[in-house]
Amino acid sequence: MPKSKAGPSKALVLAGLCVASMVLAYSTVGAKDTAGANKPKPEATLTASVDRHIESIWKRDGVKPARATTDEEFIRRVYFETVGTPPTPEVVRAFLADKSATKRAAMIDQLVDDSRFGAHVADLWLNVLGRRGKANQNTDLVLGAWLAEGINNGTGFEKLIYEMISATGTMADNPAAAYYSSTSSVIIADIAGEATRHFTGVQIQCAQCHDHPYEAKWRVADFHGVAAFFWPMRMNRNGDAQPRLANIYDQPGKPIPFKELEAKINQSSPDDLRTLLRSERWQAPKFLGGPEAGIQDARQWRKGYAGWVSSDENLQTQRYLANRFWSFMFGSGLMNPVDDFNSFNEASHPELLDLLATDLRENGSDVKRFYRAVLKSRTWQLSSTPAKDAEVWHFANYPVRQLTPEQFFASLLQIQSASGQRKIRAAGNDYSTLRKKAEGVDKRVRPGRTEYDLESIKKLDELATPLYSSNDTLYFSETVDYLKNFPEIASVQYFDEGGATVIAEYYRDGGGGEPGFRYREDELQQLHLTGGEAKPQLLRPSDSAAVFHISAPIWIKSVRDDGMFDFSLDGPANETVQVIGLLRVG
Repeated sequence: MPKSKAGPSKALVLAGLCVASMVLAYSTVGAKDTAGANKPKPEATLTASVDRHIESIWKRDGVKPARATTDEEFIRRVYFETVGTPPTPEVVRAFLADKSATKRAAMIDQLVDDSRFGAHVADLWLNVLGRRGKANQNTDLVLGAWLAEGINNGTGFEKLIYEMISATGTMADNPAAAYYSSTSSVIIADIAGEATRHFTGVQIQCAQCHDHPYEAKWRVADFHGVAAFFWPMRMNRNGDAQPRLANIYDQPGKPIPFKELEAKINQSSPDDLRTLLRSERWQAPKFLGGPEAGIQDARQWRKGYAGWVSSDENLQTQRYLANRFWSFMFGSGLMNPVDDFNSFNEASHPELLDLLATDLRENGSDVKRFYRAVLKSRTWQLSSTPAKDAEVWHFANYPVRQLTPEQFFASLLQIQSASGQRKIRAAGNDYSTLRKKAEGVDKRVRPGRTEYDLESIKKLDELATPLYSSNDTLYFSETVDYLKNFPEIASVQYFDEGGATVIAEYYRDGGGGEPGFRYREDELQQLHLTGGEAKPQLLRPSDSAAVFHISAPIWIKSVRDDGMFDFSLDGPANETVQVIGLLRVG
Protein backbone atom coordinates (compact mmCIF):
# COMPACT_ATOMS: atom_id res chain seq x y z
CA MET A 1 0.00 0.00 0.00
CA PRO A 2 1.34 3.48 -0.77
CA LYS A 3 2.59 5.24 2.33
CA SER A 4 1.19 8.56 3.53
CA LYS A 5 3.08 11.67 2.64
CA ALA A 6 4.84 13.64 5.34
CA GLY A 7 2.83 15.88 7.65
CA PRO A 8 3.24 19.61 8.16
CA SER A 9 6.67 20.92 8.99
CA LYS A 10 7.09 22.66 12.31
CA ALA A 11 8.26 25.77 10.48
CA LEU A 12 5.09 25.92 8.39
CA VAL A 13 2.87 25.52 11.42
CA LEU A 14 4.68 28.07 13.55
CA ALA A 15 5.63 30.67 10.95
CA GLY A 16 2.64 30.40 8.64
CA LEU A 17 -0.13 29.71 11.12
CA CYS A 18 0.55 31.41 14.44
CA VAL A 19 -1.57 28.63 15.87
CA ALA A 20 -1.28 29.75 19.45
CA SER A 21 -3.36 32.82 18.68
CA MET A 22 -5.92 31.36 16.32
CA VAL A 23 -7.66 28.71 18.41
CA LEU A 24 -11.39 29.38 18.40
CA ALA A 25 -12.54 31.39 21.38
CA TYR A 26 -14.74 28.68 22.83
CA SER A 27 -12.17 25.88 22.45
CA THR A 28 -9.68 26.91 25.12
CA VAL A 29 -8.91 24.73 28.11
CA GLY A 30 -7.81 26.08 31.47
CA ALA A 31 -4.16 26.04 32.44
CA LYS A 32 -4.77 23.45 35.10
CA ASP A 33 -5.92 20.99 32.41
CA THR A 34 -2.80 21.42 30.29
CA ALA A 35 -0.25 21.30 33.08
CA GLY A 36 2.15 18.43 32.68
CA ALA A 37 1.30 18.02 29.01
CA ASN A 38 4.56 16.14 28.46
CA LYS A 39 3.65 13.51 31.04
CA PRO A 40 0.86 11.37 29.59
CA LYS A 41 -1.45 9.94 32.24
CA PRO A 42 -1.96 6.18 32.50
CA GLU A 43 -5.04 4.89 30.71
CA ALA A 44 -6.46 3.74 34.04
CA THR A 45 -6.37 7.36 35.25
CA LEU A 46 -8.38 8.46 32.21
CA THR A 47 -10.89 5.67 32.80
CA ALA A 48 -11.32 6.72 36.42
CA SER A 49 -11.72 10.36 35.37
CA VAL A 50 -14.52 9.44 32.95
CA ASP A 51 -16.46 7.70 35.71
CA ARG A 52 -15.76 10.46 38.23
CA HIS A 53 -17.17 13.18 35.99
CA ILE A 54 -20.22 11.13 34.96
CA GLU A 55 -20.95 10.04 38.53
CA SER A 56 -20.72 13.60 39.83
CA ILE A 57 -23.67 14.58 37.61
CA TRP A 58 -25.64 11.54 38.76
CA LYS A 59 -25.10 12.64 42.34
CA ARG A 60 -26.01 16.24 41.58
CA ASP A 61 -29.27 15.26 39.85
CA GLY A 62 -30.24 12.38 42.10
CA VAL A 63 -29.92 9.78 39.33
CA LYS A 64 -29.59 6.09 40.10
CA PRO A 65 -27.71 4.39 37.25
CA ALA A 66 -28.58 1.06 35.71
CA ARG A 67 -26.94 -2.13 36.89
CA ALA A 68 -23.72 -3.36 35.34
CA THR A 69 -23.85 -5.56 32.26
CA THR A 70 -23.76 -9.30 32.63
CA ASP A 71 -20.87 -11.10 30.97
CA GLU A 72 -23.23 -12.21 28.20
CA GLU A 73 -24.26 -8.62 27.50
CA PHE A 74 -20.72 -7.31 27.74
CA ILE A 75 -19.16 -9.76 25.27
CA ARG A 76 -21.81 -9.03 22.65
CA ARG A 77 -21.58 -5.29 23.06
CA VAL A 78 -17.80 -5.03 23.10
CA TYR A 79 -17.52 -7.08 19.91
CA PHE A 80 -19.96 -4.89 18.03
CA GLU A 81 -18.32 -1.75 19.42
CA THR A 82 -14.76 -2.66 18.50
CA VAL A 83 -14.72 -5.00 15.52
CA GLY A 84 -18.27 -4.56 14.22
CA THR A 85 -19.25 -8.23 14.43
CA PRO A 86 -21.01 -10.39 17.02
CA PRO A 87 -18.85 -12.91 18.88
CA THR A 88 -18.91 -16.53 17.81
CA PRO A 89 -20.46 -19.13 20.10
CA GLU A 90 -16.98 -20.45 20.84
CA VAL A 91 -15.78 -17.02 21.97
CA VAL A 92 -18.85 -16.56 24.16
CA ARG A 93 -18.41 -19.95 25.83
CA ALA A 94 -14.73 -19.33 26.53
CA PHE A 95 -15.41 -15.87 27.93
CA LEU A 96 -18.20 -17.06 30.21
CA ALA A 97 -16.04 -19.92 31.48
CA ASP A 98 -13.16 -17.55 32.30
CA LYS A 99 -13.32 -16.64 35.99
CA SER A 100 -10.51 -14.07 35.89
CA ALA A 101 -11.32 -10.68 37.41
CA THR A 102 -9.44 -8.95 34.56
CA LYS A 103 -11.04 -10.80 31.66
CA ARG A 104 -13.06 -7.78 30.47
CA ALA A 105 -10.04 -5.51 30.32
CA ALA A 106 -8.06 -8.25 28.57
CA MET A 107 -10.84 -8.75 26.00
CA ILE A 108 -10.96 -5.00 25.29
CA ASP A 109 -7.19 -4.90 24.77
CA GLN A 110 -7.37 -7.91 22.46
CA LEU A 111 -10.19 -6.50 20.32
CA VAL A 112 -8.74 -3.02 19.99
CA ASP A 113 -5.57 -4.64 18.67
CA ASP A 114 -7.58 -6.72 16.19
CA SER A 115 -7.23 -5.58 12.58
CA ARG A 116 -11.01 -5.40 12.34
CA PHE A 117 -10.99 -2.54 14.85
CA GLY A 118 -9.56 -0.07 12.35
CA ALA A 119 -11.97 -1.31 9.69
CA HIS A 120 -14.95 -0.77 11.98
CA VAL A 121 -13.92 2.74 13.03
CA ALA A 122 -13.24 3.54 9.38
CA ASP A 123 -16.78 2.39 8.54
CA LEU A 124 -18.14 4.89 11.06
CA TRP A 125 -16.00 7.73 9.71
CA LEU A 126 -17.04 7.04 6.12
CA ASN A 127 -20.60 7.69 7.19
CA VAL A 128 -19.57 10.96 8.86
CA LEU A 129 -17.62 12.03 5.77
CA GLY A 130 -20.58 11.19 3.53
CA ARG A 131 -18.53 8.78 1.46
CA ARG A 132 -20.18 5.41 2.16
CA GLY A 133 -22.09 4.12 -0.86
CA LYS A 134 -22.10 7.51 -2.60
CA ALA A 135 -18.64 7.68 -4.07
CA ASN A 136 -17.29 7.64 -7.60
CA GLN A 137 -14.66 5.09 -8.62
CA ASN A 138 -15.05 3.18 -5.32
CA THR A 139 -13.32 5.96 -3.43
CA ASP A 140 -15.15 4.86 -0.28
CA LEU A 141 -13.31 1.54 -0.40
CA VAL A 142 -9.98 3.26 -0.93
CA LEU A 143 -10.50 5.87 1.78
CA GLY A 144 -11.88 3.27 4.19
CA ALA A 145 -8.95 0.90 3.68
CA TRP A 146 -6.47 3.76 4.14
CA LEU A 147 -8.18 5.00 7.31
CA ALA A 148 -8.34 1.46 8.70
CA GLU A 149 -4.62 0.93 8.13
CA GLY A 150 -3.74 4.24 9.78
CA ILE A 151 -5.90 3.55 12.83
CA ASN A 152 -4.57 0.01 13.21
CA ASN A 153 -0.99 1.24 12.90
CA GLY A 154 -1.51 3.81 15.65
CA THR A 155 -1.28 6.88 13.40
CA GLY A 156 -2.64 9.86 15.29
CA PHE A 157 -6.03 10.87 13.92
CA GLU A 158 -4.94 14.49 13.56
CA LYS A 159 -2.24 13.22 11.15
CA LEU A 160 -4.93 11.46 9.10
CA ILE A 161 -6.92 14.70 9.05
CA TYR A 162 -3.88 16.62 7.80
CA GLU A 163 -3.33 14.06 5.04
CA MET A 164 -6.94 14.28 3.85
CA ILE A 165 -7.25 18.06 3.82
CA SER A 166 -3.87 18.61 2.11
CA ALA A 167 -4.06 15.62 -0.25
CA THR A 168 -2.76 15.94 -3.82
CA GLY A 169 -2.32 13.47 -6.67
CA THR A 170 -4.49 10.47 -7.44
CA MET A 171 -5.83 8.06 -4.86
CA ALA A 172 -3.75 5.30 -6.46
CA ASP A 173 -0.58 7.12 -5.38
CA ASN A 174 -2.01 8.92 -2.36
CA PRO A 175 -5.10 7.19 -0.89
CA ALA A 176 -5.93 10.26 1.22
CA ALA A 177 -6.90 12.00 -2.03
CA ALA A 178 -9.99 9.78 -2.08
CA TYR A 179 -11.49 12.29 0.38
CA TYR A 180 -11.86 14.73 -2.52
CA SER A 181 -11.98 12.48 -5.56
CA SER A 182 -15.39 11.08 -4.66
CA THR A 183 -16.85 14.32 -6.00
CA SER A 184 -17.24 15.02 -9.70
CA SER A 185 -16.04 18.64 -9.51
CA VAL A 186 -14.47 21.17 -7.15
CA ILE A 187 -17.04 23.52 -5.61
CA ILE A 188 -14.98 25.71 -3.32
CA ALA A 189 -17.74 26.79 -0.95
CA ASP A 190 -18.97 23.22 -0.43
CA ILE A 191 -15.50 21.80 0.16
CA ALA A 192 -14.59 24.54 2.65
CA GLY A 193 -17.81 24.11 4.62
CA GLU A 194 -17.60 20.32 4.64
CA ALA A 195 -13.95 20.13 5.64
CA THR A 196 -14.51 22.53 8.53
CA ARG A 197 -17.54 20.58 9.74
CA HIS A 198 -15.98 17.15 9.17
CA PHE A 199 -12.80 17.85 11.10
CA THR A 200 -13.52 20.65 13.61
CA GLY A 201 -17.24 20.25 14.24
CA VAL A 202 -17.90 23.88 13.31
CA GLN A 203 -20.55 24.79 10.76
CA ILE A 204 -19.65 27.97 8.92
CA GLN A 205 -21.60 27.29 5.73
CA CYS A 206 -24.47 29.47 6.98
CA ALA A 207 -22.19 32.50 6.52
CA GLN A 208 -21.57 31.83 2.85
CA CYS A 209 -24.09 34.34 1.50
CA HIS A 210 -25.03 36.31 4.61
CA ASP A 211 -23.68 36.86 8.11
CA HIS A 212 -24.09 33.82 10.34
CA PRO A 213 -27.60 33.80 11.86
CA TYR A 214 -26.51 33.05 15.45
CA GLU A 215 -22.74 33.57 15.56
CA ALA A 216 -22.23 37.34 15.39
CA LYS A 217 -18.46 36.97 15.08
CA TRP A 218 -18.77 34.95 11.85
CA ARG A 219 -19.54 37.20 8.93
CA VAL A 220 -19.57 36.58 5.19
CA ALA A 221 -15.97 37.73 4.96
CA ASP A 222 -14.93 35.13 7.54
CA PHE A 223 -16.44 32.34 5.47
CA HIS A 224 -14.67 33.60 2.34
CA GLY A 225 -11.44 33.81 4.31
CA VAL A 226 -11.72 30.08 5.07
CA ALA A 227 -12.91 29.21 1.55
CA ALA A 228 -9.84 30.97 0.13
CA PHE A 229 -7.63 28.16 1.47
CA PHE A 230 -9.33 25.86 -1.04
CA TRP A 231 -9.47 28.28 -3.98
CA PRO A 232 -6.19 26.99 -5.55
CA MET A 233 -7.45 23.40 -5.54
CA ARG A 234 -8.14 21.88 -8.95
CA MET A 235 -9.18 18.45 -10.18
CA ASN A 236 -8.84 16.88 -13.61
CA ARG A 237 -9.61 13.48 -15.03
CA ASN A 238 -8.57 11.68 -18.16
CA GLY A 239 -11.94 10.98 -19.73
CA ASP A 240 -10.60 8.09 -21.80
CA ALA A 241 -8.55 6.35 -19.13
CA GLN A 242 -9.66 3.40 -17.01
CA PRO A 243 -9.97 3.97 -14.15
CA ARG A 244 -10.96 7.65 -14.52
CA LEU A 245 -8.95 8.78 -11.51
CA ALA A 246 -9.19 12.35 -10.30
CA ASN A 247 -5.86 14.14 -10.06
CA ILE A 248 -5.86 16.74 -7.28
CA TYR A 249 -3.45 19.68 -7.47
CA ASP A 250 -3.14 23.35 -6.48
CA GLN A 251 -2.55 26.23 -8.85
CA PRO A 252 -0.25 29.18 -8.05
CA GLY A 253 -1.51 32.50 -6.80
CA LYS A 254 -0.94 35.21 -4.20
CA PRO A 255 -3.12 36.56 -1.39
CA ILE A 256 -4.55 40.03 -0.96
CA PRO A 257 -5.03 41.77 2.41
CA PHE A 258 -8.15 40.48 4.14
CA LYS A 259 -9.41 44.03 4.69
CA GLU A 260 -9.64 44.51 0.93
CA LEU A 261 -11.78 41.39 0.61
CA GLU A 262 -13.94 42.47 3.53
CA ALA A 263 -14.52 45.88 1.96
CA LYS A 264 -15.37 44.31 -1.40
CA ILE A 265 -17.90 41.96 0.21
CA ASN A 266 -19.62 44.81 2.01
CA GLN A 267 -20.20 46.43 -1.38
CA SER A 268 -21.30 43.26 -3.19
CA SER A 269 -24.66 41.78 -4.06
CA PRO A 270 -25.39 38.05 -3.42
CA ASP A 271 -24.61 37.29 -7.06
CA ASP A 272 -21.28 39.07 -6.79
CA LEU A 273 -20.35 36.95 -3.75
CA ARG A 274 -20.48 33.79 -5.84
CA THR A 275 -18.13 35.39 -8.33
CA LEU A 276 -15.67 36.28 -5.56
CA LEU A 277 -15.10 32.64 -4.70
CA ARG A 278 -13.89 31.97 -8.24
CA SER A 279 -11.82 35.12 -8.72
CA GLU A 280 -8.06 35.05 -8.29
CA ARG A 281 -8.21 38.76 -7.52
CA TRP A 282 -10.13 38.36 -4.25
CA GLN A 283 -8.37 35.56 -2.36
CA ALA A 284 -7.47 36.38 1.24
CA PRO A 285 -7.01 33.20 3.31
CA LYS A 286 -7.75 33.84 6.98
CA PHE A 287 -8.16 31.37 9.82
CA LEU A 288 -11.59 31.29 11.43
CA GLY A 289 -11.42 33.45 14.54
CA GLY A 290 -7.73 34.08 13.93
CA PRO A 291 -5.23 36.00 11.80
CA GLU A 292 -4.58 35.99 8.09
CA ALA A 293 -2.62 32.96 6.92
CA GLY A 294 0.44 34.91 5.87
CA ILE A 295 1.33 32.25 3.27
CA GLN A 296 2.31 33.85 -0.04
CA ASP A 297 2.31 30.77 -2.28
CA ALA A 298 -1.28 29.66 -2.93
CA ARG A 299 -0.07 26.12 -3.56
CA GLN A 300 0.66 25.91 0.17
CA TRP A 301 -2.68 27.28 1.40
CA ARG A 302 -4.43 23.95 1.89
CA LYS A 303 -1.40 22.65 3.75
CA GLY A 304 -1.58 25.74 5.93
CA TYR A 305 -5.25 25.14 6.71
CA ALA A 306 -4.61 21.43 7.31
CA GLY A 307 -1.80 22.35 9.70
CA TRP A 308 -4.07 24.69 11.64
CA VAL A 309 -6.91 22.17 11.91
CA SER A 310 -4.59 19.34 13.01
CA SER A 311 -2.30 21.38 15.27
CA ASP A 312 -1.89 20.27 18.88
CA GLU A 313 -2.66 23.86 19.85
CA ASN A 314 -6.09 23.77 18.20
CA LEU A 315 -8.17 22.36 21.06
CA GLN A 316 -11.36 22.78 19.02
CA THR A 317 -10.33 19.90 16.77
CA GLN A 318 -9.44 17.76 19.78
CA ARG A 319 -12.74 18.58 21.50
CA TYR A 320 -14.62 17.66 18.37
CA LEU A 321 -12.71 14.38 17.94
CA ALA A 322 -13.33 13.47 21.59
CA ASN A 323 -17.03 14.23 21.10
CA ARG A 324 -17.18 12.25 17.86
CA PHE A 325 -15.46 9.15 19.23
CA TRP A 326 -17.60 9.32 22.37
CA SER A 327 -20.71 9.40 20.15
CA PHE A 328 -19.50 6.29 18.33
CA MET A 329 -19.48 4.43 21.64
CA PHE A 330 -22.61 5.89 23.25
CA GLY A 331 -24.85 6.83 20.35
CA SER A 332 -24.75 10.53 21.25
CA GLY A 333 -22.06 13.03 22.11
CA LEU A 334 -21.21 15.03 25.20
CA MET A 335 -22.35 17.91 22.96
CA ASN A 336 -25.14 17.48 20.43
CA PRO A 337 -25.42 17.78 17.49
CA VAL A 338 -21.97 16.24 17.48
CA ASP A 339 -20.71 18.45 14.65
CA ASP A 340 -22.26 21.79 15.61
CA PHE A 341 -20.03 23.51 18.16
CA ASN A 342 -21.23 27.08 18.63
CA SER A 343 -21.70 29.72 21.31
CA PHE A 344 -25.22 28.52 22.12
CA ASN A 345 -24.57 24.78 22.22
CA GLU A 346 -23.46 23.55 25.63
CA ALA A 347 -21.86 20.24 26.52
CA SER A 348 -23.61 18.05 29.09
CA HIS A 349 -20.24 17.45 30.79
CA PRO A 350 -17.94 20.32 29.70
CA GLU A 351 -15.10 19.44 32.07
CA LEU A 352 -15.09 15.85 30.85
CA LEU A 353 -15.10 16.96 27.22
CA ASP A 354 -12.09 19.20 27.88
CA LEU A 355 -10.33 16.42 29.76
CA LEU A 356 -10.82 13.97 26.89
CA ALA A 357 -9.66 16.57 24.38
CA THR A 358 -6.54 17.29 26.40
CA ASP A 359 -5.79 13.57 26.66
CA LEU A 360 -6.06 13.21 22.90
CA ARG A 361 -3.66 16.11 22.44
CA GLU A 362 -1.15 14.79 24.96
CA ASN A 363 -1.18 11.34 23.40
CA GLY A 364 -1.02 12.14 19.70
CA SER A 365 -4.75 11.63 19.08
CA ASP A 366 -4.32 7.93 19.78
CA VAL A 367 -7.66 6.36 18.86
CA LYS A 368 -6.85 2.99 20.41
CA ARG A 369 -5.95 4.52 23.76
CA PHE A 370 -9.15 6.56 23.74
CA TYR A 371 -11.29 3.48 23.06
CA ARG A 372 -9.54 1.30 25.64
CA ALA A 373 -9.93 3.91 28.36
CA VAL A 374 -13.62 4.59 27.71
CA LEU A 375 -14.63 0.96 27.14
CA LYS A 376 -13.12 -0.02 30.49
CA SER A 377 -15.20 2.57 32.33
CA ARG A 378 -18.13 1.68 34.55
CA THR A 379 -20.17 4.15 32.50
CA TRP A 380 -19.79 2.27 29.21
CA GLN A 381 -20.33 -1.10 30.90
CA LEU A 382 -23.74 -0.23 32.35
CA SER A 383 -26.68 -2.28 31.12
CA SER A 384 -29.49 -0.86 29.03
CA THR A 385 -32.01 -1.28 31.83
CA PRO A 386 -33.78 2.10 32.19
CA ALA A 387 -32.28 4.33 34.87
CA LYS A 388 -34.68 6.14 37.18
CA ASP A 389 -35.03 9.90 36.69
CA ALA A 390 -32.30 9.93 34.04
CA GLU A 391 -32.11 11.69 30.70
CA VAL A 392 -30.11 10.33 27.77
CA TRP A 393 -27.33 12.83 28.44
CA HIS A 394 -26.84 11.46 31.97
CA PHE A 395 -25.30 8.32 30.42
CA ALA A 396 -26.86 6.40 33.31
CA ASN A 397 -27.63 3.40 31.14
CA TYR A 398 -26.38 2.15 27.80
CA PRO A 399 -28.57 3.31 24.92
CA VAL A 400 -30.24 0.80 22.64
CA ARG A 401 -29.01 1.57 19.12
CA GLN A 402 -29.60 0.32 15.61
CA LEU A 403 -26.96 -1.75 13.92
CA THR A 404 -25.02 -0.18 11.10
CA PRO A 405 -25.37 -1.90 7.72
CA GLU A 406 -21.89 -3.35 8.19
CA GLN A 407 -22.80 -4.76 11.62
CA PHE A 408 -26.01 -6.14 10.17
CA PHE A 409 -24.15 -8.00 7.45
CA ALA A 410 -21.63 -9.27 9.99
CA SER A 411 -24.48 -10.68 12.07
CA LEU A 412 -26.04 -12.21 9.00
CA LEU A 413 -22.76 -13.86 8.07
CA GLN A 414 -22.65 -15.64 11.40
CA ILE A 415 -25.22 -17.98 9.94
CA GLN A 416 -22.73 -19.25 7.43
CA SER A 417 -19.39 -18.84 9.19
CA ALA A 418 -18.39 -19.98 12.64
CA SER A 419 -15.29 -17.79 12.45
CA GLY A 420 -17.18 -14.50 12.37
CA GLN A 421 -14.55 -13.02 10.08
CA ARG A 422 -15.58 -10.60 7.37
CA LYS A 423 -15.80 -12.38 4.06
CA ILE A 424 -14.35 -11.08 0.83
CA ARG A 425 -16.27 -12.07 -2.27
CA ALA A 426 -14.47 -14.43 -4.58
CA ALA A 427 -14.45 -11.94 -7.43
CA GLY A 428 -12.57 -9.37 -5.34
CA ASN A 429 -13.34 -5.68 -5.66
CA ASP A 430 -14.28 -3.76 -8.78
CA TYR A 431 -10.63 -3.03 -9.48
CA SER A 432 -9.99 -6.77 -9.63
CA THR A 433 -12.45 -7.00 -12.50
CA LEU A 434 -10.85 -4.03 -14.24
CA ARG A 435 -7.42 -5.55 -13.70
CA LYS A 436 -8.47 -8.72 -15.47
CA LYS A 437 -9.53 -6.64 -18.45
CA ALA A 438 -6.28 -4.69 -18.46
CA GLU A 439 -3.91 -7.56 -17.63
CA GLY A 440 -1.51 -8.11 -20.45
CA VAL A 441 -2.18 -4.66 -21.86
CA ASP A 442 0.84 -2.35 -21.75
CA LYS A 443 0.48 0.70 -19.54
CA ARG A 444 -1.26 3.61 -21.28
CA VAL A 445 -1.75 1.59 -24.49
CA ARG A 446 -5.16 2.00 -26.09
CA PRO A 447 -6.69 -1.26 -27.35
CA GLY A 448 -9.59 -0.03 -29.39
CA ARG A 449 -11.27 2.83 -27.52
CA THR A 450 -10.14 1.88 -23.99
CA GLU A 451 -7.01 3.17 -22.30
CA TYR A 452 -5.86 1.28 -19.20
CA ASP A 453 -3.64 2.66 -16.45
CA LEU A 454 -2.49 -0.77 -15.33
CA GLU A 455 -0.08 0.51 -12.67
CA SER A 456 -2.86 2.45 -10.92
CA ILE A 457 -5.29 -0.45 -11.31
CA LYS A 458 -2.86 -2.80 -9.56
CA LYS A 459 -2.33 -0.36 -6.68
CA LEU A 460 -6.05 0.12 -6.21
CA ASP A 461 -6.75 -3.60 -6.48
CA GLU A 462 -4.35 -4.23 -3.61
CA LEU A 463 -5.66 -1.32 -1.57
CA ALA A 464 -9.41 -1.44 -2.12
CA THR A 465 -10.18 -4.86 -0.70
CA PRO A 466 -13.75 -4.19 0.37
CA LEU A 467 -14.70 -4.23 4.03
CA TYR A 468 -17.92 -5.79 2.86
CA SER A 469 -18.81 -7.06 -0.56
CA SER A 470 -21.18 -5.13 -2.76
CA ASN A 471 -21.99 -8.39 -4.54
CA ASP A 472 -25.07 -9.42 -2.57
CA THR A 473 -25.88 -12.23 -4.95
CA LEU A 474 -22.69 -14.06 -4.02
CA TYR A 475 -23.28 -13.58 -0.30
CA PHE A 476 -26.73 -15.08 -0.64
CA SER A 477 -25.29 -17.89 -2.74
CA GLU A 478 -22.90 -18.69 0.10
CA THR A 479 -25.82 -18.57 2.52
CA VAL A 480 -27.74 -21.02 0.33
CA ASP A 481 -24.80 -23.42 0.39
CA TYR A 482 -24.80 -23.25 4.17
CA LEU A 483 -28.56 -23.57 4.60
CA LYS A 484 -28.61 -26.71 2.46
CA ASN A 485 -27.15 -28.46 5.50
CA PHE A 486 -30.33 -27.79 7.46
CA PRO A 487 -33.37 -29.28 5.75
CA GLU A 488 -35.49 -28.19 8.72
CA ILE A 489 -35.25 -24.58 7.56
CA ALA A 490 -38.14 -23.81 5.25
CA SER A 491 -37.41 -20.14 4.58
CA VAL A 492 -35.27 -17.16 5.47
CA GLN A 493 -36.52 -13.67 4.69
CA TYR A 494 -34.87 -10.26 4.90
CA PHE A 495 -37.17 -7.26 5.26
CA ASP A 496 -36.77 -3.53 4.88
CA GLU A 497 -36.78 -1.30 7.94
CA GLY A 498 -40.54 -1.06 8.11
CA GLY A 499 -40.98 -4.78 7.76
CA ALA A 500 -43.17 -4.36 4.67
CA THR A 501 -40.91 -5.21 1.74
CA VAL A 502 -39.16 -8.53 1.38
CA ILE A 503 -35.63 -7.66 0.30
CA ALA A 504 -34.58 -11.25 -0.20
CA GLU A 505 -36.10 -14.66 0.45
CA TYR A 506 -34.52 -18.06 0.69
CA TYR A 507 -36.77 -20.92 -0.38
CA ARG A 508 -36.03 -24.61 -0.20
CA ASP A 509 -37.53 -25.44 -3.57
CA GLY A 510 -35.91 -23.02 -5.97
CA GLY A 511 -37.20 -24.73 -9.05
CA GLY A 512 -35.86 -28.04 -10.21
CA GLY A 513 -35.59 -29.11 -6.59
CA GLU A 514 -32.69 -26.73 -5.81
CA PRO A 515 -32.77 -24.21 -2.93
CA GLY A 516 -32.19 -20.60 -3.86
CA PHE A 517 -32.81 -16.91 -3.17
CA ARG A 518 -35.18 -14.43 -4.67
CA TYR A 519 -34.00 -10.89 -4.13
CA ARG A 520 -34.69 -7.36 -5.31
CA GLU A 521 -31.59 -5.48 -6.35
CA ASP A 522 -33.02 -2.00 -5.70
CA GLU A 523 -34.03 -2.89 -2.17
CA LEU A 524 -30.68 -4.56 -1.51
CA GLN A 525 -28.92 -1.27 -2.18
CA GLN A 526 -30.62 0.15 0.90
CA LEU A 527 -28.49 -2.13 3.03
CA HIS A 528 -25.41 -0.17 1.90
CA LEU A 529 -26.78 3.31 2.57
CA THR A 530 -26.15 4.70 6.02
CA GLY A 531 -27.42 8.15 5.14
CA GLY A 532 -30.85 7.23 3.80
CA GLU A 533 -34.16 6.70 5.50
CA ALA A 534 -34.25 2.92 5.08
CA LYS A 535 -31.53 1.99 7.54
CA PRO A 536 -31.39 -1.63 8.64
CA GLN A 537 -31.97 -1.71 12.36
CA LEU A 538 -32.40 -4.15 15.19
CA LEU A 539 -33.91 -2.44 18.19
CA ARG A 540 -35.33 -3.28 21.61
CA PRO A 541 -38.22 -5.72 21.50
CA SER A 542 -41.59 -4.02 21.67
CA ASP A 543 -45.27 -4.86 21.45
CA SER A 544 -45.19 -4.22 17.72
CA ALA A 545 -42.15 -6.42 17.14
CA ALA A 546 -42.27 -9.21 14.63
CA VAL A 547 -42.29 -12.75 15.96
CA PHE A 548 -39.57 -14.94 14.52
CA HIS A 549 -40.52 -18.60 14.51
CA ILE A 550 -37.37 -20.68 14.80
CA SER A 551 -37.79 -24.27 13.75
CA ALA A 552 -34.20 -25.17 13.00
CA PRO A 553 -30.83 -25.69 14.71
CA ILE A 554 -30.22 -21.94 14.24
CA TRP A 555 -31.15 -20.18 17.45
CA ILE A 556 -31.60 -16.41 17.58
CA LYS A 557 -31.00 -15.32 21.15
CA SER A 558 -32.22 -11.85 21.97
CA VAL A 559 -30.20 -9.95 24.56
CA ARG A 560 -33.05 -7.70 25.56
CA ASP A 561 -31.00 -5.01 27.26
CA ASP A 562 -28.85 -4.46 24.20
CA GLY A 563 -31.61 -5.06 21.68
CA MET A 564 -29.33 -7.04 19.41
CA PHE A 565 -29.45 -10.68 18.36
CA ASP A 566 -26.96 -13.50 18.19
CA PHE A 567 -26.78 -16.70 16.16
CA SER A 568 -25.94 -20.05 17.65
CA LEU A 569 -25.95 -23.48 16.04
CA ASP A 570 -26.45 -25.51 19.19
CA GLY A 571 -29.30 -23.72 20.94
CA PRO A 572 -32.74 -25.20 21.54
CA ALA A 573 -34.77 -25.89 18.44
CA ASN A 574 -38.35 -24.71 17.97
CA GLU A 575 -37.54 -21.64 20.03
CA THR A 576 -39.75 -18.58 19.59
CA VAL A 577 -38.42 -15.17 20.64
CA GLN A 578 -39.60 -11.64 20.08
CA VAL A 579 -37.17 -9.20 18.49
CA ILE A 580 -37.51 -6.38 16.04
CA GLY A 581 -35.39 -6.56 12.96
CA LEU A 582 -34.89 -7.63 9.41
CA LEU A 583 -34.57 -11.38 9.60
CA ARG A 584 -37.19 -14.09 9.74
CA VAL A 585 -36.29 -17.75 9.84
CA GLY A 586 -38.98 -20.40 9.65
